Amino acid sequence: MKPNPAEYNPDPEYLRQLIASTGKTQRQVAEEILGCSERAIRMWIAGDRRFPYAVQFTLEAEVLGVL
Repeated sequence: MKPNPAEYNPDPEYLRQLIASTGKTQRQVAEEILGCSERAIRMWIAGDRRFPYAVQFTLEAEVLGVL
């Protein structure tokens, strides 16, 4: 698995699905996987801010068991 920004999906629903696929809460994802605030995740899911591709890639890797 290699990062490929051409596969970036900025849809907040996709982020919500990725988080759900980890089996963790938003807080756990923020603290344990991404190292960001839970507030940042809430803003990304609400569409108030665009989440970076690195967030998508990290969560995809987590779901696939690469991390």
